[in-house]
Amino acid sequence: MMGALGNGRRGGRSPSLLVAALIACILLLGFNYWVSNSRNVELQSKILEMESRMRQLAADRDREQQSKLKAEEETRRQTEQLDLMEEAHQRQQEEALNTWKRERV
Repeated sequence: MMGALGNGRRGGRSPSLLVAALIACILLLGFNYWVSNSRNVELQSKILEMESRMRQLAADRDREQQSKLKAEEETRRQTEQLDLMEEAHQRQQEEALNTWKRERV
């Protein structure tokens, strides 16, 4: 009977150590989960911030491209006007020269 009681005590201690080890594992896993989750939230926040910056940069790029296109169109229009003015000036010079030549003859 004594042997049975002794075996019972050792058997009683093993489960309590096992329970303590399991609790320690659960606590460790819980802590690791909490750390991972916190890091995940931080990374998601950074991703959202970067996506916002990318949208802002894309909008800025589009505005600059539109501005560039408008400036190019304005330059083209002014160049055409300048060409027309130069042609008109050239015609006026030719007419004045022809008139002067006719008056001399």
